[in-house]
Amino acid sequence: MKQKNSRELALSWLCEVIINGKSLNSVLGENNYKKNNDKTDKNDERETGLAKQITYGCLRFYHQLIEVQKVLVSKSLKEKDQDIQIIVLIGLYQLKHLKTADHAAISETVNLAKKIKKQWATGLVNGVLRNYQRTREEIEFKLNNNNLYKYSHPKWLIDTIKNNYPKEYENILEGNNQQAPMTIRVNTIKISRDDYQDKLAANNVIAEKHEYAKDALVLQTAKNVNELPGFNEGEFVVQDAAAQLAVDFLNIENGQYVLDGCAAPGGKTTHILQRSPKVNLIAVEKDESRSEKIKENLKRLNLSCELVISDLSNINKWWNNQLFDRILIDVPCSATGVIRRNPDIKLHRKEKDIAALVTLQRELIDACWTMLKSGGIMVYATCSVLKEENERQMKWLSEKYDSIFCEEPIDFTSDIKNRAEAGIQILPNELNMDGFYLCAIKKV
Repeated sequence: MKQKNSRELALSWLCEVIINGKSLNSVLGENNYKKNNDKTDKNDERETGLAKQITYGCLRFYHQLIEVQKVLVSKSLKEKDQDIQIIVLIGLYQLKHLKTADHAAISETVNLAKKIKKQWATGLVNGVLRNYQRTREEIEFKLNNNNLYKYSHPKWLIDTIKNNYPKEYENILEGNNQQAPMTIRVNTIKISRDDYQDKLAANNVIAEKHEYAKDALVLQTAKNVNELPGFNEGEFVVQDAAAQLAVDFLNIENGQYVLDGCAAPGGKTTHILQRSPKVNLIAVEKDESRSEKIKENLKRLNLSCELVISDLSNINKWWNNQLFDRILIDVPCSATGVIRRNPDIKLHRKEKDIAALVTLQRELIDACWTMLKSGGIMVYATCSVLKEENERQMKWLSEKYDSIFCEEPIDFTSDIKNRAEAGIQILPNELNMDGFYLCAIKKV
């Protein structure tokens, strides 16, 4: 069966995300599964590449494009015609953000209405896009002071981030709208970072060493993992540099009893084992399907630990009452620090979600604190930029329990060092890292 062209693919993916509420990762994961089970040629790969560019772009600039669409379309479309609204967004994204020739962007987008058998909408799509083409400067001037257009985030998130970071909020919002680099963690058990960097160069892949994450290489251009040497042999893992810092905060010694809670997909689990091969590690993951990723990563990197499928906070169900020397919890959070990688978060995350996440985080903190040895260290991590989930949680912990904040193990820039009252807060796109929070705290 002939593969859909790039715009058809993008339309089908965007309908799944916007209309059906699926995550972009799950939608693209389904596509990768089909691709791996079907024969594809170079043309198909090009079409898929452009489809991904359009999909990510439409989600990244969704709120901005919706504001433009509101100026151009006086009447709201019926619910059953949401796909036509998405077609218009695809056209507007190409005209505003891609180098596609205007006439090609318009004609190809109009054809999408025919492809989904809504011939009646071709005139509407054509008229809206041509109107934007003619009046682009006027529309942009009109929307210049509209924050949804300017920052392309939902209003509640703009307001929250501005309230949290009155001096830095524009950088955060702008960082969320950038394309994230591909960062890998070299498995130094098998090969040194220097040698793997040379190996990449020999395969015409340019990568730079990360300044703070000592096992990380940042690729100049993103690649499919199977195009990189040594993937099947376990020579590297795809993992953002900020997440790689967690193992430094743990300050593990061989022989210690260590817990990695909320462990999927296993990036930090395998990093702990990589740095401290003789550690006694238990990884806990609630979601059975996500735990399969941990197993896959352990197998590919030829590492092993005890894996428990259970609710981390329900310690009576799985814990053997032996206290841990070190605990890492990368807790469920708003994921507002990784929007540049997952732009659908802007559509799916709601303001009301935050209170429930804060409650869940505290339940996990309480459970882990119970299992921590006196003198032991717990590292709390999130991929969020919201203070409510980060430094305020650590302040709550320190007021509730006898504890001491540990000194950061890395000499960060003053901006990062001084940004949070406790721990360190990295902002999206800062020093080639995702937005991430880390805090190490010792039990007294």
